[in-house]
Amino acid sequence: KRSQAVGLLSLRKAIEPLRGSALFEALDIAFGEVQRIAERPTRTATKGEVSHDAAIHRRFLFVPGAVRNYGGRGEDIDALYHAVAERRMLAIVGRDGASFRFATYGLAFWDGSLLAVGVRETEASAEDREPPIEMLSLEAMRSLTVERPTFHVPEGFDLEPLFEGAFGPKVPGTKARITIEFDARIAE
Repeated sequence: KRSQAVGLLSLRKAIEPLRGSALFEALDIAFGEVQRIAERPTRTATKGEVSHDAAIHRRFLFVPGAVRNYGGRGEDIDALYHAVAERRMLAIVGRDGASFRFATYGLAFWDGSLLAVGVRETEASAEDREPPIEMLSLEAMRSLTVERPTFHVPEGFDLEPLFEGAFGPKVPGTKARITIEFDARIAE
């Protein structure tokens, strides 16, 4: 339906940070197909359907927060995506020069940044207990390389609960100080 296509097209801006990567190109092709559906002429509007307006997708927009510019990092974005899709370990060198291996369970855009969500490999990782989940921004990585070893994503792992709410990502086991200010008028 055209109304569904228009709704999906409103999200097109959300993939802009991926520009320059093969992942962006694949998603952009899919959005092009969706755009063709949105621009397809209809005879009359039916219930739940919008009448023909070839430009309606330009008037319905999702605007993400300030988005980082990842120009020149297309290969790194593709490496992150393949590490998640194929459950491959990443060898990461951070901006601080520290190097470590990381099992990337998922990727998320939050507050304009591309975040790798997973666990850092440690000697304790080889034991039965699971290391803590971390979120690493692409900006914090100087370089990354996909390695051959695979890892196991914990059964039932889901990114969504980590990003629910207005206070930002929730990393299990971490604490945050939150200050809530009330307006004196609501006390009356």
